[in-house]
Amino acid sequence: MSTFSAIIIEDLPLVQEQMRRVIMGTKLFHVEKKCYTSVETAIKALKNRPVKVDFVFLDVELDGMLGTEGVSKLRPYVRFIILCSDYRKKYADEAHDIYPDAFFKKPLFQEDILELVRDLQKRETWRPKDPISILVRRPHDKRIEEEKDDDKEHAGHPVRELTRVALEDIVRVKRKVREEKREGNEIDFYGLDPTGHYYLLGSMRTSLKAFYRDYERLNIFLFVTSSVMYHKDYVKDISLSAVKLKNGVKVDVNRSRRSYIEKFIASEKSP
Repeated sequence: MSTFSAIIIEDLPLVQEQMRRVIMGTKLFHVEKKCYTSVETAIKALKNRPVKVDFVFLDVELDGMLGTEGVSKLRPYVRFIILCSDYRKKYADEAHDIYPDAFFKKPLFQEDILELVRDLQKRETWRPKDPISILVRRPHDKRIEEEKDDDKEHAGHPVRELTRVALEDIVRVKRKVREEKREGNEIDFYGLDPTGHYYLLGSMRTSLKAFYRDYERLNIFLFVTSSVMYHKDYVKDISLSAVKLKNGVKVDVNRSRRSYIEKFIASEKSP
């Protein structure tokens, strides 16, 4: 379910592995296995690529060209440059003048990276075509509609190749229930058309709970029942017992899911 491509430029193997593990742990990045040990070798590889890499996590203390010197050199090939250093204060003034997209003190933490992604989305440099997205299996017919938000399932829709769907376009995530298979191993993603009807965006082979855990820290989905979640922007009113959707439908919250709702309400109230 990774969304962004990333490379690491770091000359110490142990630090390379720590950075890769933390970045991959956010579930938002695909980090290349090859880590570059200098700005020069990274640029040589990036020059031959037709598409920019989304993120580079760049060490400052490198042999040859320092990371602070490499920011401007890497900019034509990378969308976002994140400086990383054990000595952040030492390079703070210099970093301010070269405009990296962020400057982290080592070691990296997942919370900092997730906060960075949320912050970058608010900046003007984050283009509208770059929402957080996931790969799903394309439905046979993307215009499958439902008249109401009920528990009726679409039966046996064939799926084709993978397609990318933005999280912001997902209104509802619902567990697929099939009589011939165990429940919980596949989920469907629904968008909303201009008439207010749901339509199937695609499917993914995972459980609803696993998908929620992967994106829980982004705080955008409300886990309402054991079989359905809604995007927070589609919810009009919320309480521990029920959520009211913008289409007027009221969905009762399962007792087993009230802790999720309580956590969401608390996070929305916090400054």
